[in-house]
Amino acid sequence: MSKPSVRFRPESSFYAFTVRRPVAILMVVMAVVVFGIVSYQRLALTLMPDMSYPTLTVRTVYPGTAPEEIENIVSRPLEQALGIIPNLVALSSISKAGQSDVILEFQWKTDMTAVAQEVREKIDRIRFPEGSERPLLLHYDPSMDPIMRLGLTGPQSLYDLRYLAENDLKRRLETIPGVAAIKVKGGLEEEFLVALDESRLAALRLDITQIGQRLQQGNVNMPGGNLREGQTEYLIRTLNEFRTVDEIGDLIVSRQGNVDVRLRDIATVTRFHKDREIITRVNGRESIEIEIFKEADANVVAIAATLRETIFGTPAQQAYVAGLNAPGTSGGPDAATGKAPRQTRRMSAMEMVTHRQMTDFLAQQLPEGAALELLADQSVFISKSIDEVESNAVAGGVIAVVVIFLFLRSLSQTVIISLAIPVSIVATFAPMYMSGATLNIISLGGLALGVGMLVDNGIVVLESIFRCKEEGDDLVTAVVRGTEEVGMAVVASTLTTVAVFLPIVFVEGVAGQVFGDMALTVVFSLIASLFAALFLIPMLASRQFGSDPAGPRAPASDYLRFSDVPGTHAVVRAARLLATSAGRTALALTLIAAASLKAVAVLLLLVASPLLAAFGRHRSPDASAPNLFHRLAGWASHDAFWRLEGRQVWPGLLSFSAANGLAAGAAGLWSWWAAGHLAGRALRLVPALVALAFIFIRSGLSVALRLAATVVQATGLMLIQALLAVARTLSALLAPGGTLFLDGFERSFRFLQDAYRPLLRTALAHRGTVLASAVLLLAGCIYFVLPRVGKELIPQVRQGEFNFELTLPIGTPLERTAEIAARIDAVVREQPEVERTSLTVGSEPGATTTREAGEHTAQLVVKMKTGLGAADEGVLVDRIRERFSDEPELELELSYPALFSFKNPIEVEIRGHDLEALKQTSRAAETAMAGVLGVVDVRSTLQTGHPEIQVVYNRDRLTEYGLNLRTVADLVRSKVQGRIATEFRREDQMIDIVVRLREEDRLGIEELRGLIINPNGAVPIPLSAIADLTVSEGPSEIRRVNQQRTALITANLRDTDLATASAGIVEALQAVEFPSGFSFNLARQNSEMKTSLDSLLLAFALALFLVYIVMASQFESLVQPLLIMMTVPLALIGVILALWVLGVPISIMVFLGLIILAGIVVNNAIVLIDYINTLRDRGMDLTAAIVEAGRARLRPIFMTTLTTVLGLAPMALGFGEGAEIRAPMAITVIVGLTSSTLLTLVVIPLLYFQFGGRRRQVIPEDLSTPPTPPSPTVAQLEPVAR
Repeated sequence: MSKPSVRFRPESSFYAFTVRRPVAILMVVMAVVVFGIVSYQRLALTLMPDMSYPTLTVRTVYPGTAPEEIENIVSRPLEQALGIIPNLVALSSISKAGQSDVILEFQWKTDMTAVAQEVREKIDRIRFPEGSERPLLLHYDPSMDPIMRLGLTGPQSLYDLRYLAENDLKRRLETIPGVAAIKVKGGLEEEFLVALDESRLAALRLDITQIGQRLQQGNVNMPGGNLREGQTEYLIRTLNEFRTVDEIGDLIVSRQGNVDVRLRDIATVTRFHKDREIITRVNGRESIEIEIFKEADANVVAIAATLRETIFGTPAQQAYVAGLNAPGTSGGPDAATGKAPRQTRRMSAMEMVTHRQMTDFLAQQLPEGAALELLADQSVFISKSIDEVESNAVAGGVIAVVVIFLFLRSLSQTVIISLAIPVSIVATFAPMYMSGATLNIISLGGLALGVGMLVDNGIVVLESIFRCKEEGDDLVTAVVRGTEEVGMAVVASTLTTVAVFLPIVFVEGVAGQVFGDMALTVVFSLIASLFAALFLIPMLASRQFGSDPAGPRAPASDYLRFSDVPGTHAVVRAARLLATSAGRTALALTLIAAASLKAVAVLLLLVASPLLAAFGRHRSPDASAPNLFHRLAGWASHDAFWRLEGRQVWPGLLSFSAANGLAAGAAGLWSWWAAGHLAGRALRLVPALVALAFIFIRSGLSVALRLAATVVQATGLMLIQALLAVARTLSALLAPGGTLFLDGFERSFRFLQDAYRPLLRTALAHRGTVLASAVLLLAGCIYFVLPRVGKELIPQVRQGEFNFELTLPIGTPLERTAEIAARIDAVVREQPEVERTSLTVGSEPGATTTREAGEHTAQLVVKMKTGLGAADEGVLVDRIRERFSDEPELELELSYPALFSFKNPIEVEIRGHDLEALKQTSRAAETAMAGVLGVVDVRSTLQTGHPEIQVVYNRDRLTEYGLNLRTVADLVRSKVQGRIATEFRREDQMIDIVVRLREEDRLGIEELRGLIINPNGAVPIPLSAIADLTVSEGPSEIRRVNQQRTALITANLRDTDLATASAGIVEALQAVEFPSGFSFNLARQNSEMKTSLDSLLLAFALALFLVYIVMASQFESLVQPLLIMMTVPLALIGVILALWVLGVPISIMVFLGLIILAGIVVNNAIVLIDYINTLRDRGMDLTAAIVEAGRARLRPIFMTTLTTVLGLAPMALGFGEGAEIRAPMAITVIVGLTSSTLLTLVVIPLLYFQFGGRRRQVIPEDLSTPPTPPSPTVAQLEPVAR
């Protein structure tokens, strides 16, 4: 085949250095890989990307206050003050007994730090009622959920277990780096109760306030100043704290008739516990629960591993303890207590140190019988999810490599192209680390998604290089010209994919938070693959790894060549290749050792250079003759050491030029110093000495750097030759058996290629019918199939555990709730699928408490046995629901560990002002929603209210008796609820001393009526004399949304999607008769889904616009990019049909797949239309150009499509943890790319024929240049070099 008449000059090309500087490119790649590996080790591991929710909650606790009072005196003032903050989207409040929550939702990407400061300033201006606690500002963050939960059980009392958890375990765990806080729940918190006898108080005319004051006055520990006596200075301290319970009882509280009234005379002082707010159980046994929270930027997996070792010991420690506990073992410490028995006392000092080290973990140091059990560990699911994504990526990469090999039938070319995958992935970790991204199932899913795409650019570049070589170019010219010819096209193709991620700035809601990490990883990996395709692959392609080719070639070393002996047995050839590789590995290691020895010798030469130079001058007076130092410097610069030459591995590896540099520098310095008069020499002496020292230091550093470069280069070359040897060995072994398979694959593809040409001609002849059919198919999918596809925000992720939220009527005592919950817990533990349960009854006020929790609620966490799937979980849940469906007044609601802030998929707001009408309307709406198919666990937050005893004072009678209403109300509160009078010190623990009436005096309403409200009066006056007491029912809670009262109805979904269920709920509620002024609204997930999907739709449109901009710039045409864009609706046909058939709802993940799809489906059409234009510019007829371009580009189109599609196959199969998140995205890309490719090969040529065939004539720069032949045929696709 003739060469072009105008010879291409590779030295003038930008890509010429790919063949001139192979070592430089190799070093850059190695540096990038090293930095990528280091960055990978520093990246934090999380389950999901860091989510910044624009939500603040102002929580105000006001104990003993009814919901309506909370609404009026706390929630309303907060709403009025906070409602004017900028960027506020929604304002709501929840007022319930003793607590107010005001929730502020802001626009996404709002600066929450500045907003929080403004909220605090406005809160400080509000005057809250006396007795209320200072408002807390809570910022929702999923990382605030505990990363680990532990259960502490044992035969000890709940006092002792709580003390052990608070004062021992908590302190030890808080010292671990990365741990932010430890929270202890459950058990009994100790206090001293002073239970007063109301009748004795009345008889002695004593006031409960007076008792509290006497306790406070009698319990003193305070400084009294200092006193100096002579040379000694004394500190004065008053130490009169209570030391025992009896001492508290002996306190004199009054003196009447010369008789001391002691506290024990009117009260019982006992060691008691605080009113219980929460009860925790593990497998039915009451326990203490320990929650561990991490710091914001800490690595969950690393912290959890440290925690497990600190709590349960390392594997070595566990094995040591197991050996101590083995039957018949003596001399070890007791397994339970960790204390040494009698034999251990005779251990040597070293054995004792070892013993203490091997038993130094918390579980081994617990009291006898006590045990710690791991209830939950976020890191387990995170690690499994990350491992699953990584295995999917590896499997996808292997499949992509196999596909490339099937098409190229050359192992060397396959290896060269496949190097783009690991290099691009590892290179991505460095910018991920610098941008603050984390390794999570979304970011790694983006990497796995791009595995098949990373080789596309390399395929195009290598094919172009081979085409240039077939045209007659030598190897160097073919590499440079081939890369230059497709360089801009490859850049444009990559930009079309990268451009689709730019509209991320317009994506709002959860989608914007999730999309960020994926966009970063895909963009970084594609850019890395672009540089690998333009520089690394041409450099490797320019190396001759086989026999010498004819003509000039790029400089190379025999070290990377492997000769082959044709005709020999495959096993013999493989053995020779492996033996050769082993010998060359030994040669590289020997060369590194020789270079080290030579570097030491050169350093010694530098040190001895003054003596050698002087000795040489003395032996040879002729200054022009080379002295001993110069001869040794020549030896150092020679690329050899003894019989070993550097070129045996790579030229220059054993050459050290530091001595010559030292000689040249010293000679120049001598000339400068020796010039001029003696006085000038004296002035230049000190600078000359400093310069000489610098020259010596520079020469020494030069030796060190040369040695380091030799080690790095030799190591890199050693690894490359080993990789090439393995590839050639596999090729030799697989050749006999694989030839038949490869030939069969090649014949099949030839058949497809031959069949495609008449198919395309037939389609061109009936293009109207084909195009109309495509349009009708698209219209049918959009108007008939798409409405049948469900919608949801985020797929539900199964983590092997679920929660049952138990709710009883408000006002149910904690003990009654615990009794019912324990009975349900016992039934659940009997199920064969259940491994462990943990139960939490009630709640503690705090940042992580759900707003609906209280004494009437409980949460049962069910951990399933490993190996069970979603179907087993569904059967178990249905069985438990059926078992307790008839339980009176019990509501059982299913929930899962949340990845996001949305607890329930369905939340309906019923808005209205009148509370009674709102309650009735919410009940009617609750009944209507329960009838919607797929909607379960329907529950309204406006339930039966909290029972109240309302005390209404008669002001006239209060005046008649000379009493103050506020004083009487405070007195009643002190007697019933009690007050903390002072604290009892036990070592460093402070225990409250609470004063209130004994239990017998505050049992019910009759006892309340009999309370004496004038303790110092001559005649006791009961409460019933000045007040009316009635029992009524208040609201359970009062919710307000945008300052309007609202009832919230929540529900779960079963066997349906969010959009379908929402449509059914709207239809059901429209049939409910709402009072005037009442309305309903679907909130939370439904609202967030609408916001996210709308913004993603905008991003999708902007992505298409940017892709069009890139292609229009490349083609210098406005029409042809539109033709190429038709591949996107062609892809939608397959996506819509696949989602409907597979039952996959449209979600954020599906939309992410569509956006990515928009950037990659156009590439095949670009390749096709670009080559049609090339053939037409050569003067070919329109029809012939379309048919020939389709035939010629069929192979690269199928190659790039199959590498991407099959590379995503492991992710689409949906195996492993977190697959629910990844699978919809992978399915979308696979189906969309497949359908787009198949339809592109037919529809796009027809559209080009119909609308894009008129092109202006492009006049070539040199009319004598003959047209470039078409791309190589299948038979011509041979390796670039053997």
